[in-house]
Amino acid sequence: MRISTFGLLVSLTFALISNSQAQVFVKAGATGAGDGSSWTDAYTDLQDAIDAAPGGAELWVAAGTYTPSRTTSGNTSDNKAKERTFFINKSLSLYGGFAGTESQLAQRNWNSNHAIIDGDLGNGKRVYQLFRIQQQVSVTIDGFTLQRAEAEGPSDQSDGAGILAHNLSTLTLRNLDCYDLEAKRDGGILHITQLSQLYIEGCGFYGGESKKGGALHADNLSNLTIVNSYFCGNEADGGSGMGGAIYATQLGSFTLTGSAFTNNEAENHGGAIYLKNGSATTLTNNTFTNNEADNHGGAVYLSSYGAFNAYNTIFWDNEDQNGSQHVAASVWYTNASLPSFRNCILKGSQGSGANWPATLTDAGNNLDQNPLFASLAGPDGQDCSGDEVIGVSSGSPALNNGDPNAPNLPAVDLNNQARVQDGLVDIGAAEGVAGSTFPVEWLDLSVEQRGSQGIVSWRTAQEINTSHFVLERTYDQQDLWLALGEVAAAGFSDQPQAYSFTDTDLPQGAHNVYYRLRQIDLDGAWAHSPTLTLTMDATRILQLTAFPNPSEGHFQVSLTQSEAEAGTLRVLDAMGRSLYARYISAATSVQATIDLPQVSPGLYLVEWVTPLSRHTRRIEIR
Repeated sequence: MRISTFGLLVSLTFALISNSQAQVFVKAGATGAGDGSSWTDAYTDLQDAIDAAPGGAELWVAAGTYTPSRTTSGNTSDNKAKERTFFINKSLSLYGGFAGTESQLAQRNWNSNHAIIDGDLGNGKRVYQLFRIQQQVSVTIDGFTLQRAEAEGPSDQSDGAGILAHNLSTLTLRNLDCYDLEAKRDGGILHITQLSQLYIEGCGFYGGESKKGGALHADNLSNLTIVNSYFCGNEADGGSGMGGAIYATQLGSFTLTGSAFTNNEAENHGGAIYLKNGSATTLTNNTFTNNEADNHGGAVYLSSYGAFNAYNTIFWDNEDQNGSQHVAASVWYTNASLPSFRNCILKGSQGSGANWPATLTDAGNNLDQNPLFASLAGPDGQDCSGDEVIGVSSGSPALNNGDPNAPNLPAVDLNNQARVQDGLVDIGAAEGVAGSTFPVEWLDLSVEQRGSQGIVSWRTAQEINTSHFVLERTYDQQDLWLALGEVAAAGFSDQPQAYSFTDTDLPQGAHNVYYRLRQIDLDGAWAHSPTLTLTMDATRILQLTAFPNPSEGHFQVSLTQSEAEAGTLRVLDAMGRSLYARYISAATSVQATIDLPQVSPGLYLVEWVTPLSRHTRRIEIR
């Protein structure tokens, strides 16, 4: 599922947890001792593992389907089957996505190894809730699919078909895909009350249904943070339904970054989000489109609410009670502070300036131009199925018009691409043109001539589902690209990977030689890298050295070239950011002393760039 893939690299960062924590293994179909001490001897019942695990333990859950087997009191009788749930009343971390052979948390892959929490009991019956969590504990649930539960029971068993959590310290939800969950009352998927912090990252919420908050009902939270998540096709119904995706009241603070809301609907107010009696909300780089409210606030409704500040966010084609798509159809408020917008695309606003609506605060650089969304349906052509493509088309006004200094700017976008690129950022949840990204994050690509050979080098910061690279070449004005050879890729990696390929037969007499990489996935999908240009020069000889290497941040750079030529000497970090730059007029020999005492240990790039060539050397700083 795409949303989980988006969050893979980010979540691996959090996976590097101390090995001192107890690990309890769960694997459907395991035939060993069943004591959870290893994959062979894993528990087969998730509740058994929860009950036996010490507080603070990690539960590693292998691919398989897990259905609640008993009620919170341990009752397994058929007449109580709908009350069965996975009950947690201690601090635990539940991690799905294992094949059942791994020895490290970072080895799991929840996109391939689906750990499914399923509430379907057969014969038309479903449990009320998949998880119930209570008491002052801290819980993490990461890397699962939650599906098929219907909260239609008495009292709070009519809330939160996916997770009902009450009176916790913290709840962290990452890399969850949630389908076919509905509640008779509030919070179709999640019903969360009285928490210090609820943190949601890399999750997809599809088709949740309830009266308040089709996906999430949050009440009395000190902090709610949602990062790089997708809410699609959720509904608040029942005539008075509010908050098609999210209904939240009495929030201390609400931070929403890098997330998308599409095709959500409320039968009353707040097609996507309804906020009431809260203090402060900050939205950065989100997308709201095709959301609808039968009354007010097609995207967002604010009631007796504090500060609402939106940055780098798209509000487009959201509808209100009259089917119109004006400003109020996107954001409506009553007894609330004036919502503020900066570097946003807001339909009907007429953009920043004299015609901006007096009912909203214009913080500058806002647009009222069609963002030119790419098709949202994804490869299967269906809305809200989990393979949606969130992004814009070429020529979109969203491209490069965001504020790179916006608060809470995420490091990566919803598609797991670098958020800030060359100092620029786009508006909306996705960076760049939809379909132009591929599952590697480039650190650098370079080419240099060594006599009759061309050396192509490239590095990746992360790779997901990569099979191999094919180096392709053409020259001068030719259209025909020749495949020179293949280089195997890392497959899955959150560490920098370095590659190179030597073109041993440069075309004689060519002036410009062009190279590109065709990166191919394990599933056969592929995309091209940017094109590199090598300007042929049979006579020029250049030597570029950096020493000592490794260094402590203080080093010398020596440059010798056979012909005097001006250029720029730079030092770049792993993200391509310039740490040092010096323009040098035409010379055949250059000596430079570079001092970078404050940089973090790692690999850096020394670069000499002229109008016709680019040469690099790596240096390690310890």
